[in-house]
Amino acid sequence: TLALALGAQDGATIPTADWSSQPGYLVAWGSPGHVAVGSVPSGSDFVSIGAGQFFGLAIRSDGSLVHWGSNPYGVATVPDTSGGTFQQVTGGFQHALALRSDQACVGWGRSDPPHDQSAFQAGPFQSISAYEDFSVGLYLDGTGKAWGYQEGGLPYTPMAGHVPGGAPFQELIAAHGAILGLRLDGSLAIAGPGNLAAEPLPAGPFTAIDGGRRYAVALHTDGSLRAWGVAGATAMPEIETEVPSGTDFVAVSGGLDVAAALRVDGTVVGWGGAYDAATWSPPTEGGFRQVAAGANFFVALRPCGALPYGEGLGGAHVLTLTAPSSPSLGGTFTMEVTGASLGPVTFAIAGAPAALPLFGGTLLLDPGSLILSLPAAVSAGAATVSLPVPGTLPPGLEVRAQAFAPDPAVPGFVALSNGLHLALCP
Repeated sequence: TLALALGAQDGATIPTADWSSQPGYLVAWGSPGHVAVGSVPSGSDFVSIGAGQFFGLAIRSDGSLVHWGSNPYGVATVPDTSGGTFQQVTGGFQHALALRSDQACVGWGRSDPPHDQSAFQAGPFQSISAYEDFSVGLYLDGTGKAWGYQEGGLPYTPMAGHVPGGAPFQELIAAHGAILGLRLDGSLAIAGPGNLAAEPLPAGPFTAIDGGRRYAVALHTDGSLRAWGVAGATAMPEIETEVPSGTDFVAVSGGLDVAAALRVDGTVVGWGGAYDAATWSPPTEGGFRQVAAGANFFVALRPCGALPYGEGLGGAHVLTLTAPSSPSLGGTFTMEVTGASLGPVTFAIAGAPAALPLFGGTLLLDPGSLILSLPAAVSAGAATVSLPVPGTLPPGLEVRAQAFAPDPAVPGFVALSNGLHLALCP
């Protein structure tokens, strides 16, 4: 057992791990019996998500695509990676699009000549968007291209001539009968044959936009949300009147008659005419990094694994704490320390982080939330410990780990490793 004499925290900033590009697992929820909720693919290697109206889409860490849910016009048969890996995916009503690593747009599913909503487009695009039966691509230079046509209660209308003016844009979104653009200065532009295009646009500046059936949503630079739409539309007036309050939002997604937003702590908030929290069973935990809305369902990506944070230091030796594999429910989790010359090494796991001065270094665990500590012998400067992970724990559960070893240069002093932020994978 390692006894620790702690100094005051003195308002030190607690370091954090960067989860922004870490793969994770999928969680979906929506109306009872929804085809895209009960068939979510398993795995913890997903890096991006998208949604069609009644199906979900995701990209694995190897750049391949996954589909689940409804299968209109063979949309379940996703393209392979023979032409390149994928970096963004999105869906409409009966077609889907994926942005390849060479900035080309690959489509599949329904494709009615001459409009070809899922036809291959060479790009080069920085992003793509799909809604119902048309598609939009944002070129690298900030201009746009639309293909396909608008139906869904509107006259059959080709969308190729309805990209809004005022380029360059940082985002172009396909919505109901309209294309919504976000300019580099944060202002909005809209064009299209539908009556959404005639609605007044809110004042920005904004950082993100999306749209659904006769409505649109935007994320303001102050972290708050705006929503507007056509009076009498299915999603209205709830899309406008039930907009979540707060200034801590970081992402927003529009579905058919529902919308979702992501707070900075990774919690997801849903609202809209069809939304019913009582029967949809939304997740209550945080930690999600992406969310996508479809027709009466949401899917979110929750990173998991083990990432380093902070520097412990202290003593005369630098200890490096790593995890060869991700902590998974029902499995065995191993941690390894290198750089130790004397033993034993103590591995500690706590429920919360800290930044407390200790032996000239930093204790990165909150001692008041200590869960366990385990000693391990040193061999050739390294020590390892393996722990069983109970399958009864909830996926996404977060803990922190740090290791400690005696300092050979200063008797009674301790060297401290970096921290590990652990989030359990299913």
